[in-house]
Amino acid sequence: MKHSVQKKYVYILLILGLVLAVTLPVAAQDNASGVVNTGALNVRSGPDPSAPRVATIYNGTPVTVLGRFHANHWVLIRTTGASSIEGWVNSNYLTLSVPVNQLPVIGPSEPPMTPPPPEGHGRLPSVLIQK
Repeated sequence: MKHSVQKKYVYILLILGLVLAVTLPVAAQDNASGVVNTGALNVRSGPDPSAPRVATIYNGTPVTVLGRFHANHWVLIRTTGASSIEGWVNSNYLTLSVPVNQLPVIGPSEPPMTPPPPEGHGRLPSVLIQK
């Protein structure tokens, strides 16, 4: 009897170990990786070509990709090493480990909506309408 109880615990521990071994690496890898595939790439403070330039990184530079802008063209990256740089780059100039649309969206998921016009806007005032 004692042997069968110990055997159950061993099986439970083995199953638990397998579950952890399979799920922990996936959970720990929230970020994708990439490599710069152009001569020089400007890193910007925002997901826009007119945003201020933070730095320039060069062909072959490895990066961690933290997420994407809702439009899928801009990704937030971080370089590795002592002088880590974080900012936005156009994803067309990176070779990524995953498709861009599989990256988490950072910031608003959609562009801000234009508020509707005020009530009555666009209609002629009743005094101008002739009967």
